[in-house]
Amino acid sequence: MAEDLHPQDDGFGPITAYLAEKLKADNVTAPIEAVLTMAGKSEDPVRLRRRFKIKTRNLVGLSLMVGHARAGAPQTALRHAAMAVPNRADGVVLKFIRKLEKLAPEPGRPFRDADGSPIVFVVSYPRSGNTRFLNIMDATYPRSRLTAFLSEGRYFSARSETCALPSPVFVKDHNLRAIYGDNPVIYLARDGRDCVLSGNDFALRAAHVSDDKRVEGSDSLSLVVEGDEKGPPFGGWPQQMQAALAWKAAGRDITILNYDDWVSDNGYELVSAALRQAGVALSQEQYDQGLSHAQTKETALRVKNDRWKRARIYTQGSMMDQWLDTPDASKWRKVLTPREKQRLHEAGFTKMLIEGGFETDPDWWR
Repeated sequence: MAEDLHPQDDGFGPITAYLAEKLKADNVTAPIEAVLTMAGKSEDPVRLRRRFKIKTRNLVGLSLMVGHARAGAPQTALRHAAMAVPNRADGVVLKFIRKLEKLAPEPGRPFRDADGSPIVFVVSYPRSGNTRFLNIMDATYPRSRLTAFLSEGRYFSARSETCALPSPVFVKDHNLRAIYGDNPVIYLARDGRDCVLSGNDFALRAAHVSDDKRVEGSDSLSLVVEGDEKGPPFGGWPQQMQAALAWKAAGRDITILNYDDWVSDNGYELVSAALRQAGVALSQEQYDQGLSHAQTKETALRVKNDRWKRARIYTQGSMMDQWLDTPDASKWRKVLTPREKQRLHEAGFTKMLIEGGFETDPDWWR
């Protein structure tokens, strides 16, 4: 496989040309071949940055990736993806990483950080507090937050068994993947009825959603419960909850945190215990500072990002319009229509709501 990555292989021409252009714009005067030769022999980003006076951080990471790729070491190259991939990366960078992932061999387990400690995977169904949890961590352990989604930047590739960042490292995902089975997992669980209401709002605010679809979604959860021809998003809430409970029953290293419990005033005890199980320390002071940081970031996000805003976009008096006006937790109790309750029951929510500890009445939906 190494021959596929030989320096003479023009398969890496586009990313090399792209990097050369970006380094030139960053006022790097050395030839691209000099940068890549050193990058392919070293994993020290500080040394590389200083040697060639590279100012932009992600260009240091990308230089290391391209250098090791051309040296025939795709797995080593992928170690540096977290530094190389900014949010909304250019298509040539995304194609380059996908190419590396096809060339890299299956990694060993568990996944580890640069200090040799197991990476902690923070998994949840969408709209279950993943963003807040990781913003708290990021305030205490800067640059510790990675993601399994290439489009979001700070990318962790499951084709690299290690990550070039110090402990602790947290990886966000919305899928409980089998490959995480040898690592500590913190699973953030939220009442599925609130998840899909919040998810419906997020989905309907996407720029590509038509006015007709938005009107239909004002009183229907079909978009996030049944989904499209591929099925419900991320497999559906019941399937995700079932998988998390099955992991716990099997004795795997997974801690399930109930959303309404850990976002309460007593959240520190639950969060710190989950982190302790994963080998990470967090003091009360660190948690309080992290929570304040997370809330500040959420407020800023609601101002800047249309999908996080609460602007009026729904039919007046509709289910989702009422959802906007309901301030407390368990909004589903006040806004779900009889038809939508039945929809959730038919999709398998009732069984997993009971097994997950969110419901005791099997006839809640009637």
